[in-house]
Amino acid sequence: MVKFDKAFIERMLERMAKFARFDEKGDVSSRVAVTVTKGDNLRSEARPEKQDFSWASDENGPSPLSYFISSLGMCQMVHYAEHAASEGIAITDLSIRVEGKFKISRPR
Repeated sequence: MVKFDKAFIERMLERMAKFARFDEKGDVSSRVAVTVTKGDNLRSEARPEKQDFSWASDENGPSPLSYFISSLGMCQMVHYAEHAASEGIAITDLSIRVEGKFKISRPR
């Protein structure tokens, strides 16, 4: 069973109300910026703008492409959670499988 604590539910209710106000305004957009810095060998580090954390990718672990494709599923999962929490919907189990095809020959 997926659990949403009271603070999370309240945040999601506020968030959904904010999005409803944006919907009323029409064409409202936002922006996301991340700076990626090359490290040694196959390592790179990503740091989102105005945030106090970072994450790294090293192809000895998950590849950058794995991070990229998983981010699509994680983004969708956040939307499921915010809607479920704000509408009082119980989730017993939820998983998303994301698959991407890419060329390994040039051009990539």
